[in-house]
Amino acid sequence: MHALRRIFPTLMALGGLVFILVTLLTDHKSEYGQVKLPRGGVVTLPTGGAKVFVGAGDAGSPSLPAALSFQVVPVGGGQPLAIEPTGAEGTPDALATRSQAIGAAGAVADLEIPSAGRYAVNGRMGDSPTVLSFGETPFSAVLGEWRIWGGLIAAAFLISLIPIDRVGRRSGKGAHGQGPAAPVDGSGITSPGAYTPYRG
Repeated sequence: MHALRRIFPTLMALGGLVFILVTLLTDHKSEYGQVKLPRGGVVTLPTGGAKVFVGAGDAGSPSLPAALSFQVVPVGGGQPLAIEPTGAEGTPDALATRSQAIGAAGAVADLEIPSAGRYAVNGRMGDSPTVLSFGETPFSAVLGEWRIWGGLIAAAFLISLIPIDRVGRRSGKGAHGQGPAAPVDGSGITSPGAYTPYRG
């Protein structure tokens, strides 16, 4: 049990680090769905924010092959979501480049989502068909799941602060926990414990 208590914090900390590593190596670009343009489609988006990626052109190149324009509107009706370009060039109505920043690498736009639900997507990119993906970058995914890996690491630290009890330490027990050791006489031989009544 004591050995388990010693290694348990280490295992929890390693679990948090493994979770971070797996999240960083996983593709999250289409986590919320994909839509083919110019046909359009519907995706389910969470409250908060999402990043938009485009499949056309060279994914490693910051420039898009043509200007991209699209709208994301609640299925039940309402105003289109605000679109913020992440690239160095372009406007919300005509996106032109992918972002090269660490927290938004490859994304063409950020969406502000007031409430979770189903959203209709329509748009076009020149005369070529393309695919819009809605998700997040691995870096932002790690930040979004901080409660999981942060909780594991924090719990490991707190558990490591709990002292481990030593069985028999300072308890006055002899070998095998059989009570106090018998007194030793002058010859160095342990003598059986003799009952000595109290004498005033």
